[in-house]
Amino acid sequence: MTNNASLSTTVTLNNGVEMPVLGLGVFLSPPELTATAVRVAIAKGYRLIDTASAYKNERAVGQGLRASGIDRGQIFVTTKVFPSQYGFEQTLRAFDDSLARLGIAYLDLYLLHFGSDDIERLVKATQVVPTVNQVELHPFFTQQAIRKACRKHGIITEAWSPIGGVFQRNRKATASMGANGPLDHPTVTKLAGKYAKTPAQVVLRWHLQHGIVAIPKSVHAERIAENADVFDFRLTEEEMRRIDDLDTGVRAGSDPATFTRDSYHVNIDDQ
Repeated sequence: MTNNASLSTTVTLNNGVEMPVLGLGVFLSPPELTATAVRVAIAKGYRLIDTASAYKNERAVGQGLRASGIDRGQIFVTTKVFPSQYGFEQTLRAFDDSLARLGIAYLDLYLLHFGSDDIERLVKATQVVPTVNQVELHPFFTQQAIRKACRKHGIITEAWSPIGGVFQRNRKATASMGANGPLDHPTVTKLAGKYAKTPAQVVLRWHLQHGIVAIPKSVHAERIAENADVFDFRLTEEEMRRIDDLDTGVRAGSDPATFTRDSYHVNIDDQ
């Protein structure tokens, strides 16, 4: 990543499409706050917005997109099909329903929500190589094996819960690691002090230098702006390794290998 990198910086997917390296996630963002968050993020320079049918805020995302005044072609929009919508005809219908709720004519990226956890098996079975693999990924769970498999196939790894917010919802995982989350770990807080940055900015910078696309979630204007202010410093190789070494191999979120339509109860049609 060059010194003049910014929110307009993109990575080229294996289908030739350009995807921004940093975006706004809206998981658990209340619909009544989501439209404003999206509008603010776009005003701050964000060009990647990530939602899902199961988040039940696609309509609000669409409202934010329109309120931004930015041409649709300038925004990279991602949504996801939930396991309860899997199946050829069901997924086609889910795709159209998401477009209708978003109020847009096309998507830039459509993901299987909690899809296959085995890249090699997926590619062998389908002869299709995905463009993006979105997984739980942060300094406490660095997903080295998944990232290696993705690199082998030219798949971009994208991190959900990139700054470890998932730990706020999983106290059992937090207790096992001796910290409330990556942002509280001394390794991260000391680097934040060194660079006059926040711990979140240090962790997001770690993602970017690893070539990982990150989609931190926030509905607060100041935090949205803060998360974008990560392009004016660079961690050293040794500092990157120190953050790498925080990996515990412990997942705080749901496991794709065992996740089913019954793992998360949501009525997607009721929105």
